[in-house]
Amino acid sequence: MSSRIGPTLLFLLLPAWAAAHGEEVLYPFFTLIGSIGLFLVIILAVRLPYAVKALLVTVYLITTAGICILLSTLPFSNNASILTLLVGAVPMSSVLVAYLLVRLRHNKL
Repeated sequence: MSSRIGPTLLFLLLPAWAAAHGEEVLYPFFTLIGSIGLFLVIILAVRLPYAVKALLVTVYLITTAGICILLSTLPFSNNASILTLLVGAVPMSSVLVAYLLVRLRHNKL
C-alpha cells in the first residue's frame, strides 16, 4: 500500500510545479485528467473497428494538444472558467464530430 502513496502524491503535486498559486489551477488540470479518463473508458467500452478507434484517439490527442498550446498564452486569472470549459469540452466535441462524420461517410447514421 505504501508503494502507491508516492505516485499519488506526485500526481497531486504536479500542478504546484506550474508556478501557480491557489486551487484555481487545479480545476483545469483535473478537468483535463477527467476528460482523458472519460475518453479512455468510452473508447474501450464502445464496439467499433480498430481503425475508427485509432482515428478517434488521434483526433482526441491532436485536439487536446492543440487546445492546450493555444490556451497557454491566455492569462489564467482573467479567463479561468472559459479555460476550464474549453479544456474539457473541445476535445470531446471534436471526437463526437469525427465519429459522426465517419458514420455519415459509411451511411450508418
